[in-house]
Amino acid sequence: MRKTIIVMAVLLFVSSMTFGQFKTGNQLYEDLKVWDSNVTDQNYFQSGTSFGYVMGVFDSLEAFAPNVLDRPANITASQVMDVVIKYFKEHPEERHERANVLINRALLEAWPKKSPAWLTMTDQASEETKDKKKSEKN
Repeated sequence: MRKTIIVMAVLLFVSSMTFGQFKTGNQLYEDLKVWDSNVTDQNYFQSGTSFGYVMGVFDSLEAFAPNVLDRPANITASQVMDVVIKYFKEHPEERHERANVLINRALLEAWPKKSPAWLTMTDQASEETKDKKKSEKN
């Protein structure tokens, strides 16, 4: 019983030290390159860490802002990883920013929420009104 308490105390201490650490895009990109290449016994942990980080951000976005993404219903974790890796490759100028922010940008770029039909019609009507007013002035 005493050993169990000691082990639990050590685990709690170690986990509290690592909780809340943020990665930059540059740090995550190094791990993503491993995921994108052949995973070996030597880099398995690094690959899994990047997968877990990306999927954690994705799941958080889905949980706390469920209607933000207009994504396919049958999306796979590999597709999410592909989208994020593609974004990181195409936007090296942003990699100094926090990784979670970049992941959200990648997801929102890949699956932006479409405006509801009534909002689109309202936007079109307002544009038509603006055009009409301009032509009346001339």
